[in-house]
Amino acid sequence: MIRFIPPLRHRAGLHAHLPTLVLLSVLLLLSACATKQEIAEAPAIEPYPAGGIQGLEDFDRDLEEAGPENIGTLTQEEKIAILSGGEIQYPDSTYARVLITRQFLFLHRDRNSTVRAWVERAEEYLPEAKRYFRSRGLPTELVYLPFIESGYNPLAKSHAGAAGTWQFIRSTGRNYGLVCDQYMDERLDVFKATEAAADYLTFLHDMFGDWTLALAAYNAGEGRVGRLVRSTGAKNFFEIAAVNDSLSSEARLREETMHYVPRFIAMAKIINNHTALGYPSMKDRSLDSRPVVAKSDLDLESLAKGAGLSWKEFKRLNPALISDQTPPNRSCTIYVPSQKLQACNAYLGGKPVLASAVKYAQYSVRKGDTYSQIASRHSISTRELMRINKTSSSKLRIGQKLWVPRSGKTTAVATKASGSTSAPETAGGNAYRVQRGDTLYSLSKRFGVSVDALKAANNMKTAHSLRAGSDLMIPGKKKEPTTRVTTTSASKAAPAASASTYTVTSGDTVWSIARRFKLSPKDILAWNNMDRSATIRPGDSLRLHLD
Repeated sequence: MIRFIPPLRHRAGLHAHLPTLVLLSVLLLLSACATKQEIAEAPAIEPYPAGGIQGLEDFDRDLEEAGPENIGTLTQEEKIAILSGGEIQYPDSTYARVLITRQFLFLHRDRNSTVRAWVERAEEYLPEAKRYFRSRGLPTELVYLPFIESGYNPLAKSHAGAAGTWQFIRSTGRNYGLVCDQYMDERLDVFKATEAAADYLTFLHDMFGDWTLALAAYNAGEGRVGRLVRSTGAKNFFEIAAVNDSLSSEARLREETMHYVPRFIAMAKIINNHTALGYPSMKDRSLDSRPVVAKSDLDLESLAKGAGLSWKEFKRLNPALISDQTPPNRSCTIYVPSQKLQACNAYLGGKPVLASAVKYAQYSVRKGDTYSQIASRHSISTRELMRINKTSSSKLRIGQKLWVPRSGKTTAVATKASGSTSAPETAGGNAYRVQRGDTLYSLSKRFGVSVDALKAANNMKTAHSLRAGSDLMIPGKKKEPTTRVTTTSASKAAPAASASTYTVTSGDTVWSIARRFKLSPKDILAWNNMDRSATIRPGDSLRLHLD
């Protein structure tokens, strides 16, 4: 979860102001309880950047400025809000009330404009989240937790690797059914993440029997909170907080969690009393999105166009789709506006464009590869290649999968219905992609042209100018067709006159492939720039020379 609350630097501050705080509790008890506000209208705002919440630094300094010395200046509306009840129960003690009041002042006074932005953004998600939590028999106030986690930003990410409105880390997200892979990150799917959060919070409440402990565990982990409950005998978060200073540094709650639970309760009080506190009335602006099951290996830009959506609008509705295609081996959920549902279903029910037929293919990094070499091989800039693969790191490892533009120049080519494709080594037109081991003499024999003609067509002074990976123009010849080798029940291999691409299947090894096609394992390793320690995986492409 997002770590945005700095440590408290002056722990003596609370005890130094106890007389004032006791006075506060007396003043607050004189106030009447506020009624909860219904969701009403509010204008939309632009979403926050994907980096997450900003501007909550220097918490201790801000809290001291807005805290004890100003406690006596609480307005009547603030007193009513702070004393108002809610679904999440906590002890009616001075200590608990002071912690909550401090967080209330920090949010409502010092971060008022930020809270307003959170509230307005949440209007697209809160109504549906409340309906879902209510259907599960859970306190609807729990849907205010994303305010504290992410400001209700579905694209929020933390340095610790948490993501989405509910700030799941990958492992917890997967434990609760969220897919996190190179194609999808369902932590960014607000609807599925909300369902997962309801499951997780239910689990935590079943474990501890108290919502304040469940909330503390959501932030600090059930293991740490469980150990503290056993060692202290605490029945709620505030009982742990009261003795936290006396515990060892290894056992105690971190300052972040010490602020987390009171801050959540304070935020719930602000939302429940938002109009009385001067915030615009909230409206049910539920996102107009209908779920649709999309088949595997679909090109998403073509899908968006087929549904009548711009790419920008499609991505806004589907932040969980982090690739430009649906996963190649499974269906997935996409979202479209209700008025586009019919067009989307019509497109999916026809002949949707497959991702394997356009745009990108996977390339398996080989020994000696660099981004620059791979980019040059596929006729794009290094910067564009890194953009496609969403990385700023130039480091590569053997076997790593990269997305490369799909064209005649890539070694991973589209599989047509017939199963045959253009040769991966043929660049298109009269061009041929030079392979390791090729010589001008061997190519002259293959294409039926003289060595001199090849040299003249390619402005080559000597035969030593030939380099693997370069494109060679073949005068008077069209590109040589080859067949992609696949293993099916009908055939183990398709004959080819030159290099063919074999797609690795489950259980394959270099040696089993060599036996199948009566080739030398050493040759397969050499043709693919691999050493004996290299690992092949299902889906990898291997270059085979079949005579």
